[in-house]
Amino acid sequence: MRLFVAVELPREIRKKIAERFTAKLTGSFKAVEEENLHLTLCFVGEKNEEQTRKIVGRLEGMKFEPFEAELSGAGSFGTRAVWVGLTQGAREAAGLAEKICEACGTKDEKFHAHVTIARNKRAGEKEFEETISRLKKEKFREKFLVKGFTLIKSELTEKGPVYAVVSERTFSKSDSGS
Repeated sequence: MRLFVAVELPREIRKKIAERFTAKLTGSFKAVEEENLHLTLCFVGEKNEEQTRKIVGRLEGMKFEPFEAELSGAGSFGTRAVWVGLTQGAREAAGLAEKICEACGTKDEKFHAHVTIARNKRAGEKEFEETISRLKKEKFREKFLVKGFTLIKSELTEKGPVYAVVSERTFSKSDSGS
């Protein structure tokens, strides 16, 4: 199964992202469905049932303290993907991502805390730049508490990815430490 670990966003924030950003995209972009908007901490990749059980066990044993996060501002990775960035809490998210990747037996040397909101399907450079410029003008600032993460199975279909929760881990103030 294809796995990744993510922070699930509060429903109200997903709704605001859809209204403020994805609703303004042209048909040249494939918007991430509102219910699928998330902050990826670690892409795990293909794992079998036994490997997945071991990963779940290691993730359940993790300790981490909840932290405040703030999403604000649009950006892009080249001309491939459009995102909303994590400003406040980015350092904490990077630390959590590093621990999760280690627990999953993977590495992410280029971690950048963000929520992918769309992928470029056929926009040329000019259309892409105009779209990014328009989205960057959006005044968007939403805070939320990161109090856990979810291990998610992703099945790729013709209509887009279908996500299913494999396991969830919620932190409390008493979980600080390794």
